[in-house]
Amino acid sequence: MLDRVRTIGLGEFDHDGALDGWTLSANGHIINSGSSSLTSTFSAMTAGNDPVLQRGGLNIDTNIYDTIEVRIGLDAASTSRFEMFWGTDSFPGPAGGQSVRLVDELIRDGNLHTYRLNMSDEAAWDGNLNILRIDPLADGDAQAGRSFEIDYIRLVEGSAIPEPSGALLSLLGGVLVFARRRR
Repeated sequence: MLDRVRTIGLGEFDHDGALDGWTLSANGHIINSGSSSLTSTFSAMTAGNDPVLQRGGLNIDTNIYDTIEVRIGLDAASTSRFEMFWGTDSFPGPAGGQSVRLVDELIRDGNLHTYRLNMSDEAAWDGNLNILRIDPLADGDAQAGRSFEIDYIRLVEGSAIPEPSGALLSLLGGVLVFARRRR
């Protein structure tokens, strides 16, 4: 059913060394980084607080794509938050006031977990998205040499998981009736 939802892969990291248009911040707080075709992930270690990945040059309608999906694994010893900033043609950025944070929702066990951020309630998620910034470990704890791994970053149309169609519900109902009659 997910095939019925339009998705834009902003970072799939499927090729060795490919950053898929993402750049590492000039602050040097990401080290030992790289992507691997074997794992289809981007992995890195922090060398200071507030490591930053950024992707510009986008032109994506936020009225269509209002969900961001990130599959990320965070160091089990980390207590940092995940923060994402953006800029649009209506609200240039990335800038303060144009960010969302995950703290308590994060699972910090070193394994990959998927997080969906519904951006439709964000006032500055308006116009065409032109830049996205991700701070995977966004505070002082990151300076201790924490690791993170990103499987993908995607924009998803609408609510990310479509409602079942009437035809599908009818089909399922028919299967249940048929199964019940066979008893």
